[in-house]
Amino acid sequence: ASVSFSNNDSDENPYNFAIQGTGVDPEVNVQGNGNTIADGDATPSATDHTDFGSQSVASGTIVRTFTIQNTGSATLNLTGSSPYVTISGAHAADFAVTAIPSNAIAAAGSTTFQVTFDPSATGTRSATISIANNDSDENPYDFAIQGNGTAPEMDVQGNGISIANGDTTADFSDHTKFGSASIAGETMTRTYTILNTGDVDLNLTGSPKVTVSGPQAADFTVTIDPVSPVTASGSTTFQVTFDPSAVGLRDATISIANNDADENPYTFAIQGLGTAPEMEVQGNGQSIFDGDTTPSLAQHTDFGSVAVTGGSVVRTFTIINSGTTYLHLTGNPRVVVGGADAADFTVTVQPPPSVSYPAGSTTFQVTFDPSATGTRSATISIANDDADENPYDFAIQGTGTLPTYEVVFIAGANGLVDGVAMLTQTVTEGDDCAPVTAQPDPDYEFIGWSGDATGTTNPLTITNVTTNLTIHANFAAAEKLTAGTLFAVTKNEAGVAEFTQAPKIWGTYFDRIKDPLQLKPKKAAAKVITKILKGVPVDTVTAE
Repeated sequence: ASVSFSNNDSDENPYNFAIQGTGVDPEVNVQGNGNTIADGDATPSATDHTDFGSQSVASGTIVRTFTIQNTGSATLNLTGSSPYVTISGAHAADFAVTAIPSNAIAAAGSTTFQVTFDPSATGTRSATISIANNDSDENPYDFAIQGNGTAPEMDVQGNGISIANGDTTADFSDHTKFGSASIAGETMTRTYTILNTGDVDLNLTGSPKVTVSGPQAADFTVTIDPVSPVTASGSTTFQVTFDPSAVGLRDATISIANNDADENPYTFAIQGLGTAPEMEVQGNGQSIFDGDTTPSLAQHTDFGSVAVTGGSVVRTFTIINSGTTYLHLTGNPRVVVGGADAADFTVTVQPPPSVSYPAGSTTFQVTFDPSATGTRSATISIANDDADENPYDFAIQGTGTLPTYEVVFIAGANGLVDGVAMLTQTVTEGDDCAPVTAQPDPDYEFIGWSGDATGTTNPLTITNVTTNLTIHANFAAAEKLTAGTLFAVTKNEAGVAEFTQAPKIWGTYFDRIKDPLQLKPKKAAAKVITKILKGVPVDTVTAE
């Protein structure tokens, strides 16, 4: 420039001279990752670190370092209050200045500051950085920044149905209600699926990864553990087995520690029902206690007396299940006979392998066929899944006896046997029957036995009976001795006259004559001729 002023100096009017000077000014420039970020940039980029990238909401941060350069010729002053860099915008709270720049930057100098991204939610998180300064045409210097908040998102499913975190109501549909299992060793297993519907790994952070707690936690066991981590959109499974220790509802809670920001831990209730069979055995409609050692006729555990040869008796027993689940008969065979004389007892009808509930029943049969006389003892044993009555056993017995036979005496027409028309005797094998007398009616005589015994022995005794016998007594009209009948007689050495041929008078035999010439019968007679005419020659006698 020049300075000129008028005057009255004749030779220096106007008086003028040139002037000049050098202007100085700060010039702000901001770089990220070595790349310039234009003032007013509204498009964040990973290249210049204005796009911070993705970071889990649950944990961790991303830090970016930015450089403020002064490319001018005067000191660049950051004129805002400390930390001299401000962050504003929709998600400003997710970004923080964690390293403060110097507030005076010499010409050609630089300083740095750091911004940390810590997302509070998933998705794109946007803000604006603003730096107040004394650059005449870039005050404030601002540019857009952004980051992506990521998170795992945990979901647990049972039977393909989601189980809400914190669910306290077990349900059959999602398999949180296991249903019923017998306390006698029955188990039930459920498989659950852990899904990660988020966009970063889901970490299962517990040890063990799945825990079971609650009043009956001991009844539930994690039998297969899940795998960790679970990648984004991935899944893993675990299994829980229910093995009830008591009857009734059994409750517990599943808990899974994890890095899902709002579902840690992930918990839900589970429940199962402990059931049990209850076994009872009856004989003849009466209960037989487990462990009973006293056989009873009333309960049919005493089979009574049975002949050793050819005899047997069958008893039917009933198994009743009064429990809350099926009763399983687990033995093979299901009913077993043991003990000293087990061979004399045979299970001739076995029960089926299970008994329904409630109040289900089935039967089995035992046959007693003694091999020897006397008391024969054994024990019934039934293996089963009744927790406190396995095996169910009780004593049985029977008495082996010798066989008995019937000896039947039947009187024919015109007579009796021991005063009756028919007489039956029951005789133990090998014993003798009692003597039986054949008794003819008046004017009849016994002429002999027929059937299973013969002869004229009277009374008759059958010895060593070994089978059933039927014996008939036979009678016929008696021959009458008429007056004038002659009989030859002789004298014996004692001088007593004896009949050469004994006369038969109304069934009575006479064998000799004694003084005073009376007939003496061989056996007692109902009718006796008491006198023979005197003076008759010795060698003959005539009946009156």
